[in-house]
Amino acid sequence: MTPDEVPAGPLLVDTDVVSWIALGEGRADEFSALLVGHQLYISFVTQAEIKTFLGMNVLHEDGAAALAAALNDYAVLPVNLNQVVEEWSSLRSATAHTTTPDDRERRQNDTWIAACALSKSPVVPVVTGNLRDFKILADASAITLIHPDL
Repeated sequence: MTPDEVPAGPLLVDTDVVSWIALGEGRADEFSALLVGHQLYISFVTQAEIKTFLGMNVLHEDGAAALAAALNDYAVLPVNLNQVVEEWSSLRSATAHTTTPDDRERRQNDTWIAACALSKSPVVPVVTGNLRDFKILADASAITLIHPDL
């Protein structure tokens, strides 16, 4: 996917992409190009994941400061919790057969992020580096994924 192929409108950015961009790691430049000109959101899950990661004190001081500052670059997607719960339970039910029990546990946060996107009308596209899990969620729903390889 190129920047010109990204649908107009807001984007929900997954935790991995926020981290890569903040720390200049992975495919940060490729993902950054896909975000230009869009209203950027994170879910409450990404906010919690990043705060937890920072609380674990596993990054050097500069990296931790960059990741903490990155939270200011994104608004938290406003959602109706009841709608998110409905979407999450539908996604979990629809994808329960696609993975092992360990995979299902690992994918829970991704499912919450996807449910946040699905709770909005229109559905907000998700920018993720985790195609393995999000492809399964997208195949079971109306989510549009944003990734340089798509």
